[in-house]
Amino acid sequence: MKTDRSFSRRAFILVFGFTAVLFGLAASLFYHRLAAIAATAIDLEAAAGGTDLAPLVGHLKSAIQVFNTFTLPVMGAGFLAGAVLLWLLLRTLSTRPSAQADRTAASTGRPASKEPVSASAAKGGRSMEKRLFLHLLGAFQRRGRLVDFLFEDLDAFADEQIGAAVRSIHANCKNTLSKYVKLKPVIEDAEGREITLDAGYNTGCIHAVGNVSGQPPFNGVVRHRGWRAVSIELPTLSGDYESGLVAPAEVEIL
Repeated sequence: MKTDRSFSRRAFILVFGFTAVLFGLAASLFYHRLAAIAATAIDLEAAAGGTDLAPLVGHLKSAIQVFNTFTLPVMGAGFLAGAVLLWLLLRTLSTRPSAQADRTAASTGRPASKEPVSASAAKGGRSMEKRLFLHLLGAFQRRGRLVDFLFEDLDAFADEQIGAAVRSIHANCKNTLSKYVKLKPVIEDAEGREITLDAGYNTGCIHAVGNVSGQPPFNGVVRHRGWRAVSIELPTLSGDYESGLVAPAEVEIL
């Protein structure tokens, strides 16, 4: 509301200031033109002996008098009416979005948001991205104990023990990832195979490394095929959410 009033005041000052300047310029132009024509007619009348142009001079003087007493006020009223209409139009257009928001808030029973829509949407988008990331990390922990493995002190175990544990973690985490994301290689050729990168290849999907000079085509060897997500199955998140939680603690009751 305070913003609407501030805009209304600024619009009032700008519209009426502009109208006053425009009216002053128009009135001065008309008046000076009539005065110049009258002065020219008077000079011609004096040069002609004061007889032939006397009616014309009289009409011009009468026109100047009518302009001062009638035309000038009518022009002022017209400019003032136009300024009022323009100000009311700007005021209506500026208050319409906030009025619509108030009606929406009244119909839904929720207060209207005080933040800009773009900022609120961006904040909600970042929050959802965080939840989805933590949800996937939590799924890896629940099914494959990935977080436990990453924070485990491996120096206390023999290589054979680590290898046996990694086999189970690998299988469970692979199944978890496959549940949400379907992946395929960016390059279908096997690693170690020679390929040619033609001109116009997608530099966002393929990184050329090594002796890169000049312009493509480049001949090289596939060192990593890359991965591309061809489909993503987003999980349904519950309403109960503890911020930052990856996996809850477990306490066995004795």
